[in-house]
Amino acid sequence: MNFRVIQAIYMIALLFSVNLYATELKEIQLYPGEGILESASFTFPEPPEWKTNWGNKGGLEPPYIRFSGQKNYDSDWNAILKFEKLPLKLDGGFLSFKVFVTEQVELELSLGNSSKKNVSLPANTAKEIKIPLEDIFDSFPVEVSSLNLKLKGVPAWHYITLLVGEISIYSKNSENESNLEFPTQESSETFVLSETVFSKPSRDFMEGSFTLPYSRAGYSIEVRDSLKNISSTGIFLSEMENEKIKEMPKEISVSSFMNKAYLFAKNLVRDSVIANPRTLLQNGKLLSASHDYTLLPILAMDVDYDASECESLSADSSCAKYQVVKGHFLGAAPALEFVRGSQIQLVFDPYFWLSNRNGEQSFELEVSVAGKNYSMKGASVVMIEFPQLGKYEMVLRVQRAGIKTEWKYTVEVQ
Repeated sequence: MNFRVIQAIYMIALLFSVNLYATELKEIQLYPGEGILESASFTFPEPPEWKTNWGNKGGLEPPYIRFSGQKNYDSDWNAILKFEKLPLKLDGGFLSFKVFVTEQVELELSLGNSSKKNVSLPANTAKEIKIPLEDIFDSFPVEVSSLNLKLKGVPAWHYITLLVGEISIYSKNSENESNLEFPTQESSETFVLSETVFSKPSRDFMEGSFTLPYSRAGYSIEVRDSLKNISSTGIFLSEMENEKIKEMPKEISVSSFMNKAYLFAKNLVRDSVIANPRTLLQNGKLLSASHDYTLLPILAMDVDYDASECESLSADSSCAKYQVVKGHFLGAAPALEFVRGSQIQLVFDPYFWLSNRNGEQSFELEVSVAGKNYSMKGASVVMIEFPQLGKYEMVLRVQRAGIKTEWKYTVEVQ
């Protein structure tokens, strides 16, 4: 009897002490919040996206930090994350955060110089992780300077996405000793539009040294001289090339669009009638890469051209007489067919426009993607959002001088 009384008293005291301890714990929210990456030790395939919003992922609420990528060999992927409220001096407590991963992996984690803890993560399921600080530190107080994550033994050629969010430390006593400077949300860079006069073929790039989009005449001097008398546009296509332009499908790949568009730069009667679309496209790819593929330039072109066309056939069905016909092409294409991140900047900049038509009337663009529509009247930048990874149809409706055409592409979010 006495034993049962003593046992009951002990349990009551234990529960009281636990509740008392719990009421003393203070939450220090590390994320959502500003953070930086220790680049020297980072071995994930791609840089993280710090504020991803792909909706609720099985209990993990946005925003969250997204890590994605694949490698061509088996390896561990390491990341050391530092947050605005670190370092902290702590006296007990626990670490709490949530993760979501697209493949089953083993996660190794630690805080600063603590011992390591291994957690098995199931595929496509959010998991809440709570680690008592007593499990990874031998004594207190301790100083915590970072959250260290490692995906162990990731197989080659496996594209994996890891989402990490709702990161907090609960401690009885804490002292913030942070002297790090973190970028604020307002300091995130918005693309600055150029002042390019798109009707002129020459142009300078606004970010770094990119290839100038110069285009040379595509005929011999003798042919060029004869064509100048019959081509008022400065561009002369063969009958077969003209058919390729007229038969272009409206649902098309970027490479196929560019192969057709290059026919205009290839068949110039004189130098630099228009900027070279192939070079503009390449510069668009380089620009996107310099922004970690979170920026997508759109190329637009409005071109008048001349072409040869058979006027009459001979007895053997060969062409007996050719005539010159007028043609017109209005098109648009993204610089590349993949982006990285749930939010990207869509850039409609005059640097990526080209035309040999008279007048300074601007281009207009309507974009439909991921169930949303975006209107871009003239030079502009809009932020577009994707709900999740995968491939999306992107419809571009380009308009200039009362003429409108529609083009469909597939863009993959990685």
